Amino acid sequence: MNLTFPDRAATLEITTYAYAAKSALRKGGVFMRNEASVGLIVPKGSTTSRYADAVKSVLRANNRAALFTQVTVELSRKGTGEWGPAADLLISKPGVVLIIPSGLSIPRDIRIALDEVVQIKPMQPSHLAAAIKSITEMPTSIDEAEALMRYPPDLMFSALRPGSVARQFG
Repeated sequence: MNLTFPDRAATLEITTYAYAAKSALRKGGVFMRNEASVGLIVPKGSTTSRYADAVKSVLRANNRAALFTQVTVELSRKGTGEWGPAADLLISKPGVVLIIPSGLSIPRDIRIALDEVVQIKPMQPSHLAAAIKSITEMPTSIDEAEALMRYPPDLMFSALRPGSVARQFG
């Protein structure tokens, strides 16, 4: 089943990643300037599309979506980056947020066109605890969030889906 962006944006998973994305966007100057080109490198081993949804969610929530065009560097079958769409937007748009998969080397012409390149920090227990409280209104301690994070993210987030009774931490 393919969810639309509004459905994904409201999930605990995207909300959790949005806390990390917001910090990276702040470092990149997106909230201070209307015309900035920022590259955001997703954490190693993370799903790029989840962070792209999180960035989109943060931009919308902070009334910045109309000012910034977002593009994700896709990986080719050979594992190299498809930089063409990013290059086109960096030339034609004043505000660009470029989502970059971990491990890719940024081409020189792209790097020069970016005002900032920021590494998104991996999900933290505080991100998860804040997202759980935001989505479910159930307070969660940092210790509980740390216990949850011992599981792979896909398993953890599926266990914390709406209507789930999975509140036994540890």
